[in-house]
Amino acid sequence: MSMHGGLQPAGEAPRPNPVGQAELALLVQQVLSAMRGGHAGAGTLPFQFPSLQHLDERVTAVIARALNVEGLSQKSIRAWRAAYRQFRTYLVEMASEGAFLDGQLPVQQRVLEGWIGWFRTRGVNHTTVNSYWRALHAVFVRIGRQDGVLDPTGFVETPKPGRTLPKFLTRDALEQVFRFVRNFQWRGGEFAQVRNVALIAVMALGGCRLGEVLQLDMADVNCTARTIFIKKGKGPRGGKQRVVIMPPALAGALAAYLALRARRQAGTPQVFVSVDGDLPISEITVRRLCAVITEKTKIHVAPHRLRHTCATLMRQEGISDRLSMDQLGHSRLDVLQRYSHVVAGERQQALAHFATDILGGGAQDANFDVPLNLHAPLFEGMTEGPVVEVPTDQVTPP
Repeated sequence: MSMHGGLQPAGEAPRPNPVGQAELALLVQQVLSAMRGGHAGAGTLPFQFPSLQHLDERVTAVIARALNVEGLSQKSIRAWRAAYRQFRTYLVEMASEGAFLDGQLPVQQRVLEGWIGWFRTRGVNHTTVNSYWRALHAVFVRIGRQDGVLDPTGFVETPKPGRTLPKFLTRDALEQVFRFVRNFQWRGGEFAQVRNVALIAVMALGGCRLGEVLQLDMADVNCTARTIFIKKGKGPRGGKQRVVIMPPALAGALAAYLALRARRQAGTPQVFVSVDGDLPISEITVRRLCAVITEKTKIHVAPHRLRHTCATLMRQEGISDRLSMDQLGHSRLDVLQRYSHVVAGERQQALAHFATDILGGGAQDANFDVPLNLHAPLFEGMTEGPVVEVPTDQVTPP
């Protein structure tokens, strides 16, 4: 029987009740406040603001601290701001500002669930809803931690992302992409052609993130040693540094591009430059490149999909998980496993080599010339067991 008196499906673990959790947390808050003489301790104060403008100011300050002190990326900051704008719009549209800002945890929990439903009625897909939720939670959890208040998003079940198509390219698809890039008539001629091959290769064969590619400086690339130094990867406090080892094909593609780049005598320190002048390429350039490839080849190409492709190809090549984690900059195995995918037919091919002789018929079967009755009692024909000599001084008297 569930908490609300409903029947719990057989064999299914009871699900947490966010409403009950919120009420319990509120009760704990009141008890602790009474024990402290009316003064709530850290993490027990209500998430409460006099007005929406006060919440705006607090969110702005938290985001500024995350950027300047924690060193989070601009991409994360943009996601946080977009999520808060959506939540603020919902509060105003539904006239729920007062209810949410009043500090009553059960009420806040219902407002947040209403926000999720608000997205659903507008046809927003599950993955986008999950992204908005995680971004808003990142902001509110910091307010809770810094101000000693209860984060209301911690008492609502996170909306699950939807099922998406595999985010990687098969080996055949990737080779088709490279054939297209090598032979398409790009604006910018040979320079654009060779640059685009190297650009796709850095992501698909090196596993570099888009932001890492755009920040690559000439001093970071060593084609002779086949290394790429990532000085500011993903993560707080300026990001994690790592060294990417280039496969021979990637090293060759980059060397060919850098030779053409040297002829242009580009002065910008960034590796990848525009075909129009001495300027580094932007994110828009890369995404337009991927859009052209997708349109012409009908193969969905995107920067992060190429990174997933790299993880999958490394696993197929038998590269260990530990080495793959270092190459991609992952600190946890479960993250790597989300990036590495199993290709259709791969399991069947691998298990075709999983064989042992159970059918017999070989020369060794000739050694068993006495028929064995499998239906006979277990000890039939056994007169005595093996003789084990035990020293007399170790025999326990009856």
